[in-house]
Amino acid sequence: MGNDTLTMAMHYLKRGFSLIPINFMDKRPMIEWAEFQKRRPTETELREWFQGDRANIGIVTGPISNLAVIDLDDDVSIELFQQYNFPESCMVQTHRGFHIFYRYHPSIKTAVHLHGLKMDIRSMGGYVVAPPSINNVGVQYKWVEGYGLDDLSVSDFPIEFLTKFQSRGKSTTDTSMAELYTGVSEGQRNASLTRLMGSWLKDGLSEAECLAMADIWNTRNHPPLPDNEIVATTRGLFKRYADQRASQPTDLITLGNLLNEPEEEIPWLIKDTLPMGGSSIVVAKPKVGKSTIVRQAMLNVARGEPFLDRETISGPAIYLALEEKRSEIRRHFKDMGAKGTELIYLCVSIGRQDPLACLKTMIEKIKPVWVVIDPLFKFIDVKDGNSYSEMSKAIERIHGLARDNNIHITLVHHASKSDRSGGDGILGSTAIFGGIDTTIIMKSAGKSRTIYTIQRYGVDIDETVLTFDPATRMSILGASQATAASVSLEQAIIDFLKLQSQPISEDTINQNVKGNSMVRYSALREAVKKGVVEKTGEGKRGNPYLYRIKCSDSVAVPGPHAPEAINFFGFDFTKPPDEAHKFIEFSMDEELILS
Repeated sequence: MGNDTLTMAMHYLKRGFSLIPINFMDKRPMIEWAEFQKRRPTETELREWFQGDRANIGIVTGPISNLAVIDLDDDVSIELFQQYNFPESCMVQTHRGFHIFYRYHPSIKTAVHLHGLKMDIRSMGGYVVAPPSINNVGVQYKWVEGYGLDDLSVSDFPIEFLTKFQSRGKSTTDTSMAELYTGVSEGQRNASLTRLMGSWLKDGLSEAECLAMADIWNTRNHPPLPDNEIVATTRGLFKRYADQRASQPTDLITLGNLLNEPEEEIPWLIKDTLPMGGSSIVVAKPKVGKSTIVRQAMLNVARGEPFLDRETISGPAIYLALEEKRSEIRRHFKDMGAKGTELIYLCVSIGRQDPLACLKTMIEKIKPVWVVIDPLFKFIDVKDGNSYSEMSKAIERIHGLARDNNIHITLVHHASKSDRSGGDGILGSTAIFGGIDTTIIMKSAGKSRTIYTIQRYGVDIDETVLTFDPATRMSILGASQATAASVSLEQAIIDFLKLQSQPISEDTINQNVKGNSMVRYSALREAVKKGVVEKTGEGKRGNPYLYRIKCSDSVAVPGPHAPEAINFFGFDFTKPPDEAHKFIEFSMDEELILS
């Protein structure tokens, strides 16, 4: 749109229309717009709003623009409109129907879903989206050829509109309702309004919509009811209806019947870890590797490969990478062995006015199985991240999007600066965990990383170690935090002994290799057991145990598992190093860890 938007906005202003900016690919105003029902914007304001391509145009209806617009949004309402041959006037084609522009008349009030049809009236207090705006599915609003602003003048609003369209019905009930819309005499007005309210409430109209409909109906009565009586009666009936619904018992079920219900099979994105129709959060401090592990998991899902030895379903994914440069993301995916054939859609910037609406549009278009938002606070717009109420509402909207589309949404989030783990370690309000199905927590452990899950459903991943293997320059799956510490100290002991020209005592090792004494003790014995370190002496006074490297060309200590047990991110580490080197899965090399 760009300059076309500004040019058209200037044209509308010259025609006497009041305008407001609308969110791009949306229908919601970008500003508080009440004042523009009373005044038109200046050209300076238009340039501020529409210079560029990130805003749609809204035309304010009512007396300020001398416009009342009929909005037809399905084939039934279009057919009805054509049936009664309403006056020709300017017409805009929308995604599903048309906007027909007529001159404003004081008796025409804003109303929606007239008698259950997808037919609205935009008058005082309303607005319509105008060309060349683009809707949420990428369709552009257009003036109908031969019925545009430059082809036709705006015609008078068909006052007979309500009477004609409401007398369409063939059944006795429809005819009777239609007669009510034509207006009733004194003595019938309150009873007729009660009946009409029943119809509107059944159709799900709000209190404001019912008031608008009642106001329109009252103009046809002879004589009309006083305005205050219309308002009081409508509000009273609406409240009575709401109270009745509130007093109705909710669905009750006995415990016996509940226990006898068949088990619902949960569909999983990642088996026993990430449920479809659910959400998860990955929590870690900066530079621990949360983005890395998420990206690798996305590659696994896109390829239909296992992740952490757990089955995945194959499908496209949307990755909202809102913190890093495109060049860094590209380099990282290349390092991880991405081929470019994986169906991963990248978004590095999203509209700030309503990012959730933008994401919804992406989901409708791409139909992914997985969406990753990295990081969370770059996506949601809250005044106070520590506010339980604000965060709870934000997370629920995201979780609802996952539920409504039967996909999984993962949030990447920073841990707090404290050393606490679990829910206490999250940055911001703990309400973040309220609607989350799976929490994945990553922590650093020396040169390695640990990962574990807290889950509402499925099977928890016990604290698992990702250790760096110098031989393959790969991370491998360990067993526990204690094992990771032991492996780390075992390597440190080996490295220290390599520097010694003669055997040394355990006391000397303890003085020079820092760490937990019990873990260090176990690590030293494990190195001896593996034959990497040689122990001599009897452990007595005058003949203490002494330790040295058994052979000068000793290599780094193997990991805690036998090679045949190592399988990380679906990759078999028993393959030769040259083969393994082609797949840099989760390297702890400083240049490959991003965040």
